[in-house]
Amino acid sequence: MKNIDNAIACLEIGSIAFGYRILSEVAAVPKSRIIEASPCGSKFLILLTGPHEDLKRSVLEVRQQTDSKLWIDSEVFDAKDPRVIEAFYALPQDPIDKSLVVVECETVTGCLQAAFSLVEKGGLTPIEIRLQRSSTGGAYGFFTGSTEKCTSAVESARQALTASGRRGQVELINQPPQPFRDFFELSNT
Repeated sequence: MKNIDNAIACLEIGSIAFGYRILSEVAAVPKSRIIEASPCGSKFLILLTGPHEDLKRSVLEVRQQTDSKLWIDSEVFDAKDPRVIEAFYALPQDPIDKSLVVVECETVTGCLQAAFSLVEKGGLTPIEIRLQRSSTGGAYGFFTGSTEKCTSAVESARQALTASGRRGQVELINQPPQPFRDFFELSNT
């Protein structure tokens, strides 16, 4: 896994060809590194890491020069907890705690927004974030923690999605039964 700097830029473009052009422009940010650049259905996803202000400036400049019909979503996040990005690559193997939170968003950016809220503000542990590579795009993720933390974090993530105008669903599953847990865990220890 590549080291993550202090920020993550997530850009979603409505064209694969144009997405590669945007990738070329935003990857020119000094000290930036590409984490992910790939088609996601008929869309294109870019994840970059680098200095926060430099990424923010670059994304804003590129967005202002881009036809708004081709721009789906973007945001630059402070990346204080690397577990959020590691969850994209299914690296953690944490078992489900008392409760499970499932997030589904129309955009990867929305899912990342919810993920950072759940992990950094809510104190939850990320299990996995999955990209939907179908024509609809988006992403969904799984997070775990105590019932109290999950209940509070779910409300906060819902409010953040609403405030940003992003569409998504955040569900809390309290005390899941053992067969449900077995589905998520690699071993039965």
